[in-house]
Amino acid sequence: MLDSCGDSSRLTGIFISPDTMTMAGMWKGSVDGSFPHSLFTMRLNADSTMSGEADDPLYCKIVGRWTISDSRFTATSRACDAYMVTFVAPVDKMRLTGTWSSNGGSSGTFTVAKQ
Repeated sequence: MLDSCGDSSRLTGIFISPDTMTMAGMWKGSVDGSFPHSLFTMRLNADSTMSGEADDPLYCKIVGRWTISDSRFTATSRACDAYMVTFVAPVDKMRLTGTWSSNGGSSGTFTVAKQ
């Protein structure tokens, strides 16, 4: 909004953080990539912590943090092999479909729907 003197070069406003309650909850779907296709469950907590686990044990259980910025969901975690894993997807209140990658070279896709 413009300040009271109407100077358009000085914008003021209130920063509104993403509604974490909308995204918080259990998400279920699948993960694919460097390992075989597997069912995948991700829990997003309102405090921006997250966890995820695939049915296939080749995918490590993950525990990390998630954010929303510029309509993009990003979750990061350290995997069991000590590499960082990042999940990225366009924000949708009911389905996240995106990619995951590890700084160890593994990568793939994931799709989860809010339960």
